[in-house]
Amino acid sequence: FAKLTYQSNDKKIRLSLNAADPVKKFFMGGWLEWYATIKLLKETHKQGKKFSIARSLVIQLDNGDKHEFDVVFKPENQIPIFIECKSGEFRQDLDKFIKICKKINIPTQNWLVLASGINQQQANAFEKMYPVRFCCLTHFLEKVKPLI
Repeated sequence: FAKLTYQSNDKKIRLSLNAADPVKKFFMGGWLEWYATIKLLKETHKQGKKFSIARSLVIQLDNGDKHEFDVVFKPENQIPIFIECKSGEFRQDLDKFIKICKKINIPTQNWLVLASGINQQQANAFEKMYPVRFCCLTHFLEKVKPLI
């Protein structure tokens, strides 16, 4: 934080964020990528499995299109799991996710949208409307464990 102000008469604390790009990115959703990464690291370590993992992975397709993936987790000898982390509104991006899945030939069950602003009931409803998996924070490991 850049500044902290306490107003004793109102009993309020005001915080100002540091303007550095890494700080802004963290509070704009980077924290959720770290959450997913750490949860995956702990679970695979607990299971004693081998894997590769990347955050903010950018790939370039043959046609020149570039795509960034929030978290890519690849258990040994298995298809990678792509995790799109959303801490705000994400519905406008769903068609883009589905098109990218098809372009890189990833089965939709290996594509997961981790959304901090929904509960699991809402995630289940989204899964009925879209061919990708959805989960909330509290059900993340439950959704990803079968893929590890």
